Amino acid sequence: TFRNTQTPAVGCSYKAAAGYLYPLERGLIYVHKPPVHIRFDEITSVNFARSGSTTRSFDFEIEIKNSQVHTFSSIDKAEYNRLFEYANNKKLRIKNKGNMVC
Repeated sequence: TFRNTQTPAVGCSYKAAAGYLYPLERGLIYVHKPPVHIRFDEITSVNFARSGSTTRSFDFEIEIKNSQVHTFSSIDKAEYNRLFEYANNKKLRIKNKGNMVC
């Protein structure tokens, strides 16, 4: 399962609102406004974006089967390895790994 040092969630923004993305056993849920639940069977691919060495954060984009993309932004780059490992372990198709330097 996914867990960082303090909480099982990743702090991020979605549609300009700050909240938390919870990686779960069978999907992900974003809690705040609006809440978003994404099941693994809906996911086409995930993408790690804006993850250069000069930025302190990155975006995590999830494309679902209807071609809609959910972008979770401003994720602290300290969470990159955990989120990447989670996506990899869940066998999600990773479109772009970004170029994170941790």
